[in-house]
Amino acid sequence: LSSSSAASDVYKRQSPSWPSHGEISFQQLTLAYPSARASPVLHSVTFYIPPGTRVGVVGRTGAGKSSLLSALYRLVEAEEGSKVVIDGVDTRTLGLKDLRGRLAIVPQEVRFGGEEVREEG
Repeated sequence: LSSSSAASDVYKRQSPSWPSHGEISFQQLTLAYPSARASPVLHSVTFYIPPGTRVGVVGRTGAGKSSLLSALYRLVEAEEGSKVVIDGVDTRTLGLKDLRGRLAIVPQEVRFGGEEVREEG
């Protein structure tokens, strides 16, 4: 088999309109970086985001914000038994190009009382 036909056997192609609702669920998400497999940074995280919901991810340094996004975009593969499901599709069943090409993040500058928050250093 050629590498392109092998990839099509492994990953499902989604309709051009996927994702159309924006329903996201993280199910028993455990994530460890390859350099520290014995020390997961996320442990059995489960939560649901209903369609059409705006979500802000906030927390202290090291709380897992970037790790959640790494799992969503599959920059790091989650541990066995973990699932990230978008509009009913387990993201592990998608090719990376399909997954990453259909998601977007809107960054927001931090503001407090109309003033931009800047780190003092």
